[in-house]
Amino acid sequence: MPDHAHVTTDDVTFGIQDRLLLAFAELQMYGIDAQAAVEAAPARARAVITARLRARAPHGLGSYVFWTRADEDRLDGASELPLHTSGPEVNRAVVAALAHHGLTARPGPRPGMLLVG
Repeated sequence: MPDHAHVTTDDVTFGIQDRLLLAFAELQMYGIDAQAAVEAAPARARAVITARLRARAPHGLGSYVFWTRADEDRLDGASELPLHTSGPEVNRAVVAALAHHGLTARPGPRPGMLLVG
């Protein structure tokens, strides 16, 4: 009978979505609102998240990162997944958390966007 008490992370394969969720959990521990598969267009999601963060912490930085449900088909690794951020103040933390979990990101085509590939 196998000894399941000695399973290591070397025995587990993490997909892109698993790694993203781990990175998002890490970012949340640092006070960054990180949301997966948001059910809105990016502009609408930004407005809703910003309003919620301002109401909850009016003097906070309002840092956030999310991806949309519409982009989830990109999680197969065939194309880059856009992450939408509150801006440069959070991009460094997002890139570091992603790297910590084996993912890379590069700047997107416009401010407030990173591409994970």
